[in-house]
Amino acid sequence: MKKVLVAAAFVLSASVSNAIYIEPYLGVYGTGKSTSGGTDTNLKATIGYGLRLGYSIPMIAFGVDYGMGNVDIETTPTTKSKSTDLGIFGSFNIPVLPVRAYLTYILDAKLTPDGGSDYKGKGTKIGVSFTGLPMVFINLDYYMIKYDTYGGASADLDVKMTALSVSLPLNF
Repeated sequence: MKKVLVAAAFVLSASVSNAIYIEPYLGVYGTGKSTSGGTDTNLKATIGYGLRLGYSIPMIAFGVDYGMGNVDIETTPTTKSKSTDLGIFGSFNIPVLPVRAYLTYILDAKLTPDGGSDYKGKGTKIGVSFTGLPMVFINLDYYMIKYDTYGGASADLDVKMTALSVSLPLNF
């Protein structure tokens, strides 16, 4: 009987620590470059925001990541574009340290230049977070996105950029 009670207590305590995970974030898409047809073009810093929604267990969270923002491409004149990406993420909190690492596989990335058609593609986002304050994380992300269609036609546009953001992970 004792073994059954100990096992039940273990299972119940583990299920109490599982939670719905919600993490809004706001930040600055930093420097980066886009490459198309062998030509590199710089990207300017702009505002980006998003939400991670999923499930968490001790030290691990996983779910869906949706981000939006603006990307300014340094051409003459500057090309202003809207960016959205939807992907699945996994994160790991490093025990004892106030640091976590995460990876997002971007299933649907869209870049829409003002007055133009949509670039569509896929990619990854690698990030590391630091928390010095309770409940607030400072995130550094690196995006690698390959856009392979433009308005339904084949395209070849690679975007690599960094982002710095602040987030508030919540567990319910």
